[in-house]
Amino acid sequence: MSQAMSEIKRGLLFAGLMLVVAFGAKLAFRAGLIADPEMSRRASMVILGAFYVAMGNAMPKTLVPLSVQQCDSGRAQAFQRFAGWTFVLSGLAYAVCWLVLPVPLAQPVSVAFLLGGTALVAARAIRLKFSHRKSV
Repeated sequence: MSQAMSEIKRGLLFAGLMLVVAFGAKLAFRAGLIADPEMSRRASMVILGAFYVAMGNAMPKTLVPLSVQQCDSGRAQAFQRFAGWTFVLSGLAYAVCWLVLPVPLAQPVSVAFLLGGTALVAARAIRLKFSHRKSV
């Protein structure tokens, strides 16, 4: 139960951080402290990328213990590590896109990184599921 609460707190922290930073950047732009009107959007997207990195980093540590699973523990652990690394790298690429690319280009490229990473993990999960059925 405390692990679930920890995850909820982490999610709320990132959501709150996104709101505060976006609102602060909007206020700073209106006050003339920053020149880029898209700074609040960029900052929010970078924080979202950091959330994916944090989620990916925590993923192998928070999934079902290998001793409880009814499948090949080596394959399950390899999948957990693959999924974690994929989300870490996708999140980093997402954040970097919003830091360095122009906004019209950052949006589709960053989404492509997230969707690509998610598709890789989904394909690997399906492969793991079907390889488990064959071995039973």
